[in-house]
Amino acid sequence: MLVVAIVLAACAVYAGSLGHEFTYDDEYIIVQNPAVTGAGGIARILTSHYWAGEDVEGSLYRPLTILSYRVQFLLTGLSPWSWHLVNILLHGVVTALVFLVLTRVSGSVPTAAAASILFAVHPIHAEAVVSVVGRAELLAALFLLAAWWWRASLAVALPLFLCAMLSKESAIVLPALLVLGDRLGACADGAERPTLLQSLRLVWPFFALALVFAALHFALTSSFDGAAVGPFAAVSAGRRVATALDVTRRYLGLLFWPATLSADYSFDQIPILAAVHPLALAGAAVVAACLAAALAVRSRAPAVACGTAMFFVALLPAGNFLFPTGVVMAERLLYLPSAFFCLVVAAAIEWLVRHWRVTRGRTLIACCATAAILGTPLAARSVVRTADWADPLTLFATTVKTSPRSAMAWFGLGHALQKRGDVDAALDAYRRSLAIAPFRSGTHFNLGRLHEKAGRIDAAIASYEEAIRLDPSYQQALNNLGILHQDAGRLEQAETYYRRAIESGVERSEPAYNLATVLEARGNAAEAMQWYRAATRIEPGHVMAFNNLGRLLLVAGQTDDAIAALESALAARPDARLPRVNLAAAWYAKGDIARAEALVVGVLQDYPDDQNALRMLQAIRGR
Repeated sequence: MLVVAIVLAACAVYAGSLGHEFTYDDEYIIVQNPAVTGAGGIARILTSHYWAGEDVEGSLYRPLTILSYRVQFLLTGLSPWSWHLVNILLHGVVTALVFLVLTRVSGSVPTAAAASILFAVHPIHAEAVVSVVGRAELLAALFLLAAWWWRASLAVALPLFLCAMLSKESAIVLPALLVLGDRLGACADGAERPTLLQSLRLVWPFFALALVFAALHFALTSSFDGAAVGPFAAVSAGRRVATALDVTRRYLGLLFWPATLSADYSFDQIPILAAVHPLALAGAAVVAACLAAALAVRSRAPAVACGTAMFFVALLPAGNFLFPTGVVMAERLLYLPSAFFCLVVAAAIEWLVRHWRVTRGRTLIACCATAAILGTPLAARSVVRTADWADPLTLFATTVKTSPRSAMAWFGLGHALQKRGDVDAALDAYRRSLAIAPFRSGTHFNLGRLHEKAGRIDAAIASYEEAIRLDPSYQQALNNLGILHQDAGRLEQAETYYRRAIESGVERSEPAYNLATVLEARGNAAEAMQWYRAATRIEPGHVMAFNNLGRLLLVAGQTDDAIAALESALAARPDARLPRVNLAAAWYAKGDIARAEALVVGVLQDYPDDQNALRMLQAIRGR
């Protein structure tokens, strides 16, 4: 019953998210991700990186997480409440596994119960639970802890460990945690603690599987980190580690006092420090003090020593100590490490309870009651923090207050305001973002879209040109520049931009279709047909590409091919007007007057004033 109560508490504090929208990266990783909402099935998922929805190169490989999104999309569509419900339930399951694993690690049910209570309600988990894409953290923790619990059966534990790594790469840390548990955790009654060599022998299958996964990951992404494009791309190892020490100090501060939380700590909210900097030294002092304290109490409070060591080890994969990642700091990265922080606090609670000479039979009650007292304000903070994630506008309006130096936060606010139609406020937010990070091509692109919508075409062109100056392969900016030049009658410039967009390396139907329309307007029908065909190959349901291809084929006298193309257009959209009129013309040219007339009459029933259909009907009946 105790575990059930803790799980219910874990779910209750985040239940407010059931009415929330998709926010932040949910849009890119789920809503716009063809591996989730498109066709291609399991093969596409297994061969796509995590950010495939953004059409960028990616160094993250999390196919099991993407598969969970795909399965849920097929079952529930894009109804946000169902996605949030799954995350809440996953957090409940993880909380139960935290209790089981920490019972084994600490050798104490009271300690594990207190730690689980704190873990269940801690507001540092809001991002991982309330943001749908936080599911990567939830799944990785769930499978890692399950593998830990069933480690005695390799046939069960190794597949679970693989699932953990396929959910998120940071789960690769499990073998090290197992060794720490063997060396520092509780031993079964009468059992002898294994030596380091014995522990390594017990854990070697996990290390071997981790190496296999690392090799697979590297083969598919050519990387295991975000060094190429992340905040540490051009930063020395000394500066990176210095910054990581400062961030670790900040993490510990948030775990102890989560009063001010933020959805984004990217450039320039967390400064990249010099190799020798007071903040780095302060971080090093905090880490050293934690480790020294753990070592000092190792014999008297082994759970404290074990939890401390596990916290820092669990933080290593995403902590920027061993290698650079694409993130300086993020609260979601504390989801698994926080379990070991809670273990340390809970072990201290049990020590105090025993110091107060509470009878052994009442230790569990006293520990749980103390954890509940500490957890009540944490739970209240979680409820309040959950409300901050209600929708993109609410989230980023809050984030620019907590992270005013984050260019991404101001960009997100601008994007949310732009979608709401508040042009002036969005313009101000984008300008604030560019004042912090003028090198962000995406911000210039969005600013260009804003100018374009407001009719400021020259300003839009200037913003798009700045975007492609910063990123010459920015396909959407190149395509939009082509559209603006085409609308202004500058067909040669439009053709140039469309060709550059196509050459950017990302295969999309829009620039191919747009190039075809320009080529047709410039009298190059033969090449135009090639690009219309390319557009239909990329997007098999592209109605206008099939329509225009059919129309040109008809003009070229290729009536049968024209009919095939136009029927493909109608297969994608049976009520489309232009393909029906053009198909009527094709059947008329082929001599099938009855089919032609039936199509035209059908169009006029839906669109009585369609001049093309009226002329076609007049030609048929005046024949």
